Amino acid sequence: MTMANHFSTVDFIIPAESVQTVVKLLRTHQISFMLKPSNDEECSVQINQQISEIDINQDKRQGELNQMYAIIERIYQKYIEEDIRQIPPKESEIAKDFKISLTILKKGFNDVYGKPFYQLYVEKKMHYAKTLLLQGISAVKVSELIGYSQPIKFNKMFQKHFGITPKRYQMSHITVRKSGI
Repeated sequence: MTMANHFSTVDFIIPAESVQTVVKLLRTHQISFMLKPSNDEECSVQINQQISEIDINQDKRQGELNQMYAIIERIYQKYIEEDIRQIPPKESEIAKDFKISLTILKKGFNDVYGKPFYQLYVEKKMHYAKTLLLQGISAVKVSELIGYSQPIKFNKMFQKHFGITPKRYQMSHITVRKSGI
């Protein structure tokens, strides 16, 4: 048995000065609606102008969002993709360099990647470290290559991230490769 979708409609009359607020509310909640002009032509013109203003404002906001996302993507490329070996500056300095607020930087990274900037940076750095360890590079040298001045700090961060020390990780994978498993 299939059930057909039945859409109910509700007619209500709102004053022209409230149309903008009601339309924003309906759009925000993704509620389908249809506006019917009143018999008063002056009122219909006013409503159509308000709806046009809403559309223009939404387009402007969407443009601003797209611009913010493009900036966030450039920051990601510069500090996380291009050279993970370099330690990035503080978030406040990054925001200043890209002429955005710290709030926008933080919100942008959470919106686009679902994580804060430094969490993404550390994850990427640790995965790069795993790659280097699997190439047979010593944990001390990997620590140096990815920007840790003290191997113990790298050791602790790797262990926190993966639950195993870099040396043990490397040894377990070298043993597996040698035995052919």
